[in-house]
Amino acid sequence: SELDAKVILMNINDSAKLMRNKVNRIAQTRLFLHDPFEYKTVVDSVSQLGLASDDWRTRQGPLFDAVKMEKNMMSLMLLLIIAVAAFNIVSALVMVVTEKKGDIAILLTQGLSRRRIMQVFLFNGLYNGIKGTLFGALGGLLLVSQLNNLLRLFNVPIMAATGGEGLPIIMHWQQIAMLILFSLLLCFAASIYPAYRAVKVDPASALKYE
Repeated sequence: SELDAKVILMNINDSAKLMRNKVNRIAQTRLFLHDPFEYKTVVDSVSQLGLASDDWRTRQGPLFDAVKMEKNMMSLMLLLIIAVAAFNIVSALVMVVTEKKGDIAILLTQGLSRRRIMQVFLFNGLYNGIKGTLFGALGGLLLVSQLNNLLRLFNVPIMAATGGEGLPIIMHWQQIAMLILFSLLLCFAASIYPAYRAVKVDPASALKYE
């Protein structure tokens, strides 16, 4: 990044001599904010005073934009993986409905309501979704928590980028909970169509050749 390539730390007197200028002409005041994202308000206030200013968003904006885009793309890829898994639930349940048409028809003729049939398939799809989401979430959390140990175990050179301290890992539990909830809702939605097909089974047609 630009911070690694073009930043020099030196004494201000030496800098003034190098630039052939007075110290008070090159001296600047740096403000550190409790919330860096409130920089816009400070920039507007400084501009109203007639003072020139520079902020971190102007200097390092492209780097943060790249990181944000990478995060968005990773989220999109993850959602696509979940969508493929939900499609697998749809295809698997549709095959079950096709194979079990005779059994469904027998249950209907014995008095089981169509609402109960629909509940059975909704529960089946949701159960598979809960099971997959649970194992996936636990496996992902375990992998992330031990990521630095795994990098050391496989001697991955990315460790040198942070002085050997390892990659900083921050878990946002709110995002994890939202992702789990989205996965469960998607699994439930994926179970609706197969359950609807099971409800539409006609006992007379299904048992015609039995």
